[in-house]
Amino acid sequence: MIEQSIRDLKEAIFSEKGLNPDLLIHLAPYLTEPLLSRAISIAYAVSDPYQRALILLALAESAHLSDARKKALVDAAHEAEHEITSQPERIKVLKRILLLTTSQDRILVQAELVQEENWEADLKGRPSISSKDLEKWDLMLKGVSNSVDDFKGGGWTHYSPKAEQKRHPPPKTRKDEADVFESVASKDDGIGMSLPEQIASMSEEERRNLFRVALTRLQIRTVNTGFAPSQHADNPLDPQTPLKPGQTYCFWLDIGRPTLKSIETAPATIPDYVPPKARLVVAIFPFDGEIEITEGADVGELELQDDGTARVLHQPDPSMRAVSDVDILNRRLLFPVKSPAQEGTFRLRCNIYYEQILIQSRLIRAIVANHGLQKEGALSSEVDYTLSHTLWANHLRGFAPHRLSILLNSNGDGTHTLSFFGAKEQEPIFKNSAVIPATELKNLTENARKALWKASWGEEKPWKEGEGQTYRYLDRFSDENLSLKRLEEDLISLARRGYLL
Repeated sequence: MIEQSIRDLKEAIFSEKGLNPDLLIHLAPYLTEPLLSRAISIAYAVSDPYQRALILLALAESAHLSDARKKALVDAAHEAEHEITSQPERIKVLKRILLLTTSQDRILVQAELVQEENWEADLKGRPSISSKDLEKWDLMLKGVSNSVDDFKGGGWTHYSPKAEQKRHPPPKTRKDEADVFESVASKDDGIGMSLPEQIASMSEEERRNLFRVALTRLQIRTVNTGFAPSQHADNPLDPQTPLKPGQTYCFWLDIGRPTLKSIETAPATIPDYVPPKARLVVAIFPFDGEIEITEGADVGELELQDDGTARVLHQPDPSMRAVSDVDILNRRLLFPVKSPAQEGTFRLRCNIYYEQILIQSRLIRAIVANHGLQKEGALSSEVDYTLSHTLWANHLRGFAPHRLSILLNSNGDGTHTLSFFGAKEQEPIFKNSAVIPATELKNLTENARKALWKASWGEEKPWKEGEGQTYRYLDRFSDENLSLKRLEEDLISLARRGYLL
């Protein structure tokens, strides 16, 4: 496809009127892994329920997904439909859901669509759909009738021509969506093609790149990470570019909309329960013999803004000036790091804290190679810990600021990292970490779990429904002396196991 036409599409994506979901809908059938899974994870986080529903449904039509994953996407789109305030948009979503459902689910969606379009003028006062209607819908599912129109002419119990006249007008594409791509489709260098035709004429790589650009318009509060040359910190490396041995770089982090050069494998957002104006501390931790960090330049601070971005309060290295765009220093943390002298795949860990409470932890991986040839996934960041999303904002605010945060997490190679981070007013930040071999940790953690199980339900084995296990402290108020004695015994047992750990 002509380069100018692709550039026009990208410019349209970032127009003030926002992203047209039809672009992603037409791109979705061409997606393959790993971009397909990345697109799904981002689609779930889209704030606009109408956009979220349409994109989820488009992804659900992928031939590369299992039936279970497809159904999960359709169910999520149906939930999003309930959040949509515009009736024409709800109808549009329901019609697309109808095409992707079967059996009883299809009947229920059909009933909801009927109610939305107000076809049943004679249903006043009737509490539910009649069994006769359900029988006809069941026949439709078995192939006797294949469209809603068959019910109009086939004697649907409550349908009448008057009802047809009272229906809402068919849903129209939102004007802002049409305007965004109007100029693009009419350009001579696009040969006057429609949007689906333009996408079909692209190469696979062009479609993948365009999709990555489109995804950047769908999220706010997204954590972006990556690497950049130390002398050009505002020019991030492509995620497919390996690091060179023994070179200095900046590991960077910002919060806002996803960026094209971010190395996040599944972009994650700062949860809604963290309020605007919250101060977030970001700290990086090394692994022995892997990516080196600079002591004293390994902690930075951000402040969340109302628009979903974050403002830098404290740069890890205040002397950092290797940027031509000064605004970068106001919105992106820059951590000086150094790649190992030898080739291979190496790591570091990046944690985000709120009031010393760990809310996200990332495992950063980087391929180090002399040749510098691009390789898929050469630079990557994976969230392997996140604080429960079930916490409410007032619940989190009820937490006292932690004096010390401790993370014990798997590194994916059998080892575990024990990370410590603590702070107190007017005192230096305490930060340290250690890697524990798997053989040393397995038995100790298993024994600690067994002690917790025994304290909770009296047996050193996991909880299983239907086996008659009961919570030992359920009756703690009935006999205070007995409960205190039980607590004393359990604390002694836990202290012994904890000491060994």
